[in-house]
Amino acid sequence: MRIRGIVGAVLAGALVVPGQVQALERRADGAIALAFEGQLAHRDHDNIEALIQQGNAALEAREYSEAEALFGQVIRLGSDNVDAYSGRARALYLQKKWDEAIADYGRAIELDPDNTDFYVKRGDAFRLVEEGDEAAVADYSRAIELEPNNARLYMTRGFVLFHNFPDRQEEGLADYGRAIALKPDDFHRLYISRAKLLEEMGRIDEAIADYNRAVEVRPDFDYAYFVRGQLQAKHGRLDEAIASFTRAIEIKPDFAMAYSERGFALRDQGKIPEGNADLNRAIAIDAAPESVTTTVEGEPNFGSLAWSYSLCAFAADVQGQPDEALTQVNRAITLDPDFAYAYQMRGGILAGQGKLDEAIADLNRAVELAEDTSIAYIGRGELLIQQGKFDEAIADFNRALGMRPASDFRIYWGRGRALQQQGKFDEAIADYKRSLELNPDFAPTYSSRGNLLAEQGKFDEAIADYRRALELNPDDATVQSQLDALLGNGE
Repeated sequence: MRIRGIVGAVLAGALVVPGQVQALERRADGAIALAFEGQLAHRDHDNIEALIQQGNAALEAREYSEAEALFGQVIRLGSDNVDAYSGRARALYLQKKWDEAIADYGRAIELDPDNTDFYVKRGDAFRLVEEGDEAAVADYSRAIELEPNNARLYMTRGFVLFHNFPDRQEEGLADYGRAIALKPDDFHRLYISRAKLLEEMGRIDEAIADYNRAVEVRPDFDYAYFVRGQLQAKHGRLDEAIASFTRAIEIKPDFAMAYSERGFALRDQGKIPEGNADLNRAIAIDAAPESVTTTVEGEPNFGSLAWSYSLCAFAADVQGQPDEALTQVNRAITLDPDFAYAYQMRGGILAGQGKLDEAIADLNRAVELAEDTSIAYIGRGELLIQQGKFDEAIADFNRALGMRPASDFRIYWGRGRALQQQGKFDEAIADYKRSLELNPDFAPTYSSRGNLLAEQGKFDEAIADYRRALELNPDDATVQSQLDALLGNGE
């Protein structure tokens, strides 16, 4: 008989026989085990809570990999802790590990299926993976089911429907309408958002009507008057535009861009002195002192507004609106005739329109104003190749090398093409090789080298390069046709 059993019996004040002692022993062992398990569970709980707190602190400190590891420890303890899965999902999302984040948000949703935030965040992650838009819309829809009076959810889903599903733009607009109907605190801004969508669709009168509603709700909303004026001016409604800009200025007397836009509208009406006065007023308000130079015969010369117009030009060009891009970049040059970046941008836009001589003239001007602008040299080198001026192109690429190391792979690619056109195949191959060492995922270099190898009769190597180019850019019909031609001849 073990001492622990006897002692237990004695303390109980009982006269026991051996069988009873054994039963008491078993009961005592079980009690001890349960107590020990309870202590472990309590300790694990405290440890889990501490790890969760540390993980949240790491997220706050932007130490995302550390946060991922801390939340992962909680999960490895065998805990179905929803905070651990959602926390790790957030850490993964912020590290751009979209698929893993989606999986963890999915587990968090299993544990807490009525948590709106998890659906929204998983939807955001779905938008960042290939072909994830449908799943994103489904998640936003579920979030709306859970919170049908949340205007932001309708806006989010509406944005995705409008921009990512061309055949569902009306649904996107309807979601903006639902958001507006809920009248959140800033619903006057929702009219602005919907107006911009309507403008993209070419529904100008409806867009202006939304701008009108925005100022009806908030009569002191200077930005609404300003963007309405921009739309009116863009469509030739100059009197209305000037009135809109004037109202924006009345509300916000230091609104430099409103003065600038009104100035251009006045100039478009032929009211040059009045327009220049507004542009100079914009200078006085907005320009840093070192950015302002003297005006000549009333013509303004300004830097920071010129930069703003250049950015507008860039956005328009990216959106496939070259005429609007030219309008904006011309304004930048009017405001600052010595702004190298604006000439560089206009050169690129003109080149895209096939106006090579005009484009080269602008790039020449950019180089004169800023000799260290590698992009201007690269761009001019490309155009000189198109004009068959290979020595001049090579000289431009040589000047650009080292100015902006991140662009050097493009420079080697460009110079390689010029050398190839001169029949300097070994030097061209060396440049293509260097380009791919710097950026092994640049499809044009593979296709250019493939062309050279095919020209040399090295068909197997050319086929390999064409195939790699198509892996990186499957939609390149030219490379596909070149590959098909070689396969027909060589395989």
